[in-house]
Amino acid sequence: MDYPFYLAIYYYISARTYPTNSDEATKRKIRHQAQKYMTTHRKVFQKSEESNILGPELLHKGIVDEVVKKVHAESHFGVNNTWRQLKMQYTGPALFEQSKGVLSANIEPNILTKE
Repeated sequence: MDYPFYLAIYYYISARTYPTNSDEATKRKIRHQAQKYMTTHRKVFQKSEESNILGPELLHKGIVDEVVKKVHAESHFGVNNTWRQLKMQYTGPALFEQSKGVLSANIEPNILTKE
């Protein structure tokens, strides 16, 4: 998710405001996406079925690389196992593809095929 859209969702949820000069289609998209999330501690989290439990944190493109590298560094698993660890705490559109790209660029190729 790109950072401006992440901020639009954050500000809509926390203050019910839209970005300046937003058209109706953009406002509708923000409202639709905002239904899936909640904010706390200045971050956006996916809603969980239980209201007192936070779901996975929503990541934007600006922090995906850093988070993927951090999760990978904790255990040094391959792509699939890092993805399993990542999806327990984080969410975001195309997160698997982004994490695979980060890991492919930063770890040895023979590790990518191991489970």
